[in-house]
Amino acid sequence: MNLRIAIVIAMAMTAGLLLAASLAHADSNDAGKDGGWRYEGIPASTNAVWVVDRKTGKVRKCQQDLADQAPACTAYSN
Repeated sequence: MNLRIAIVIAMAMTAGLLLAASLAHADSNDAGKDGGWRYEGIPASTNAVWVVDRKTGKVRKCQQDLADQAPACTAYSN
């Protein structure tokens, strides 16, 4: 794989993870009530993000392995 293709794939995966994190933020029904959003996205690696439900404290991990695929998320923790 040449360097140009690798860079494009890495940029696409980063963009997908940032989108997943921003969607986790935008998914809040009670934004602003407690001074922030209900969901918070925290980078876990170059292709994964932790999604924290700030109301319940539950956590799940969303990961995007390929740039042309949607992120896959685990179930929320107990």
